[in-house]
Amino acid sequence: MNIQSNKIASGSLLVEWPSSRQIKQVSFAEYSNCNRYLMNAEYEKTKSCSSSDRKSFKQEAVRDAARLRMLLDLSPFEGAKALIHLIKGKMILPEELIGIEDLLMDPLKVACWRREHSAHVLKMQRALRAKEESEETSVAKLALGSEKTSLKSTEKARLRAALAVE
Repeated sequence: MNIQSNKIASGSLLVEWPSSRQIKQVSFAEYSNCNRYLMNAEYEKTKSCSSSDRKSFKQEAVRDAARLRMLLDLSPFEGAKALIHLIKGKMILPEELIGIEDLLMDPLKVACWRREHSAHVLKMQRALRAKEESEETSVAKLALGSEKTSLKSTEKARLRAALAVE
């Protein structure tokens, strides 16, 4: 038997193989500083939310969204005009709209906007590939075009416009 087959038989060859996983490490520069701050004990107890807190926050947001959705549906106007009408009539406060825009939108409209947005972005991508521009330029143009038709940016822009008019 040769030396290599002896290593295989003894199992030592398995030890010689390098690990496929890299060990994650934190390294510090030669002149780094580490600052530690003492926390107030009372603040430490209340700095995070429990799962029941998160659940109640979520339920409250859904209730608020349902109330606002009902008010929007009852309004004689649609979209931004409905928001302006409700804010001017002091039926809702502008602060109530923050963070629940997604809950107020009609799910069918959301699905339609998403499909249109995807089609628009794909069409732009094909057009940019046909022009054979540099990758950096085409990525920037694609990102800009995507941002313009993005559902969230569109809806938030409408809400900001409605709030700015008041």
